[in-house]
Amino acid sequence: MNFTLFDPGPPGPKNDAAPLAGGAGVNGQNTPAHSTFARLLLVPPTRRNAPETSREAARRIVGHAPTQRAAVLAFIVGCGEHGATDPEIAAGVGIPIQSVNPRRGELAADVKIVLSGRYRLTPSKRRARVWVAAQFAPPAPAGEGGGQ
Repeated sequence: MNFTLFDPGPPGPKNDAAPLAGGAGVNGQNTPAHSTFARLLLVPPTRRNAPETSREAARRIVGHAPTQRAAVLAFIVGCGEHGATDPEIAAGVGIPIQSVNPRRGELAADVKIVLSGRYRLTPSKRRARVWVAAQFAPPAPAGEGGGQ
């Protein structure tokens, strides 16, 4: 059975990666076409069975998602090996956690960030996973990731 988790979004441009004349990319002048953020959808994806409020939120974030994604990545990279939890990202970047979660998910799907395997307590004393930039990824346990 072949299905996707996300709807492709409303009709229209599917991708903000269309090369512009003069070598300008979506991330700035002379951004390569294979740039991480250039491959992400213009309208953030929603689950196939998402309520209309989620679909509306995805449409309304158009134009803000790339900026938020870049801010989330910069914050996590800046945290180094210490990494960051979702509440820490929200506080550090200054955007609501409801916007942090999907941006962090997009970065994880593109393997720009990974789970550290550690947890920290949130302000409400609940455990939260710690995310780190891919360059700070913990080594894979022995026997994993070998040439399969």
